[in-house]
Amino acid sequence: MDTSKTTLKLLGVMSQEYETCCQRGDKENADGLYHSILNIIKNELREFASEPHFIIYLMNEAECGHDIRSVPARYLLNYYHQEGLLKWSPKN
Repeated sequence: MDTSKTTLKLLGVMSQEYETCCQRGDKENADGLYHSILNIIKNELREFASEPHFIIYLMNEAECGHDIRSVPARYLLNYYHQEGLLKWSPKN
C-alpha cells in the first residue's frame, strides 16, 4: 500500500472501533466505519479485485456464518460488484 503512517494509524483505530461496534451489535456505526475505511483505501482495493484467490477468500468468508468475518467480506464483495469490478453477487 502506498499510504502514509498517519493514514495507517487512522485505519487501525477505525478498524478497532469497527470491531467494537460489531461486538456490541451497533450495526449502523459499524457500517459507517466500514464504508469510510473502504473510501480511504479504494485505490488499493481496485488492485485486489483482479486477484482470484482474494475473491475466493472473500466468498468463503462471506458465507462462514460469523458476523465479525462475514459482514466485512460481504461489504467488500458488494463494493466490488457496485463498482463493476465483479460480476458475482453475494447472497444477502
